[in-house]
Amino acid sequence: MELRTGIDVLVARRTVGLSQGRLAELSGIDRSSLSRIEWSRKQLDPRRAERIERALKSAGARPDGGNEAA
Repeated sequence: MELRTGIDVLVARRTVGLSQGRLAELSGIDRSSLSRIEWSRKQLDPRRAERIERALKSAGARPDGGNEAA
């Protein structure tokens, strides 16, 4: 999984079935910052992308962008 844009984050989060709040908790990123990233109001820098990717993987996202529960 490679997150390049906020929409990538939004789609991945919804695919895994996480709320913004839960992804924020898992990634250690403020929920309001996560919202701004998803809606392209804030840049998705490599450090945040890595933190979000780790959180999504811990929640069950597969590297190909799928969901292990599917």
